Amino acid sequence: MVAAVKPNWERFPASQDQVRSKSASGCARLSLVEQTAQKTLSRVRHPAGTNLSSQTVTALSLTDLSACLSRHILQLTPSIGPHHPVVNGLDCVSSGIGLLIGSAVTVGHGIADLNKSQTIGDIEGVQRAGTQIASGAVSTNAAALSLASATTVSLYGLGVAADIFWGVGSVLNLGISGWGIYRAARFRSRIDNYLDSKKLNERERIVKTLEFLKEKVTPTDKEKEAIVREVERLHPKWGPQETLREIKRKVLDLGEVKIRYFKRRTCQSTAEKVLLQVDKHLNRLRRPDCDLAHLAEAKKLIHEVKKQNENKILLSAVILITSLISFTALIIGTFFSLGILPFALYAISSAIALGILLYPLITDNLWKSQSAAIQSRAIALAPLTILTTNQ
Repeated sequence: MVAAVKPNWERFPASQDQVRSKSASGCARLSLVEQTAQKTLSRVRHPAGTNLSSQTVTALSLTDLSACLSRHILQLTPSIGPHHPVVNGLDCVSSGIGLLIGSAVTVGHGIADLNKSQTIGDIEGVQRAGTQIASGAVSTNAAALSLASATTVSLYGLGVAADIFWGVGSVLNLGISGWGIYRAARFRSRIDNYLDSKKLNERERIVKTLEFLKEKVTPTDKEKEAIVREVERLHPKWGPQETLREIKRKVLDLGEVKIRYFKRRTCQSTAEKVLLQVDKHLNRLRRPDCDLAHLAEAKKLIHEVKKQNENKILLSAVILITSLISFTALIIGTFFSLGILPFALYAISSAIALGILLYPLITDNLWKSQSAAIQSRAIALAPLTILTTNQ
């Protein structure tokens, strides 16, 4: 095994003493940690080029799902039925124009996220962006075919092609939801392993759990040292200022990757809280004079992480169930003649999807970040729109 090489801090000028972990005082190190955390949060909170597309997807998703739910309710109304002109008009709005525009925006958002993830080295982000682009591409084709079949002379080929894309979209969305459940549940199991350990006392279990959370939300010392070694190996002729600038950039990139990782398993606000508070709790618990109050505060932070993780699992499970309902309706409507049952199933799935999207607006616990919460759900629900707007 190759021994770990300590970073060559002596190469850096004296004006950068605050970043030398061996010589800096505790206050200077804490100041640097806070500065790095704030810069990382600024990059995560304000990603370049994504605000407009997120708001657009949110507005279009609300429009699509509202029109879709209204259409399915009218289809179930005996005096109106599935062939009424109003139903056809709503069909053009929901599974046609609105979904077509929204799908194009979703693809654009996915491409921007893909480029960002590749730039900062976020492998999981690359995978997520790829599925987002794929779902947007599928929904674009499905929407175009549905719009064509609703506004032109009915052609059997258009309907068959649209059904194929609906089916592909449904399978894709089921896979995305299932993977989201697995990802969040695996994160939860790691936390429970530390909290349920029989070999440690209560304080040690809390400390180990906080150390795990810190490792997942911020770059570790070993990772920072690896970055220093990599930069010095790749750019041996660089001066101290250039080297330090590149190190800082890579550390911030890694910090953003970890925040994005943590956010996918909990939420944005919880990831930020852990990033800003975990060192404070660890320092308190490691002191000999640690009391029950300090322990209770640390447990409160862990409880919030577990609660938001449960919400993430629940959200993915509801989307999975909704996708399954829509997929069942698609199969029944395509291969069987069971009257209004497919329309009823579509109405149920549309209502659930609309409720998921509107949830942040009607709950008090998300009042501080309603916009971010509803936009993140709109992005997550983009593939589901394929299913719920299907006729």
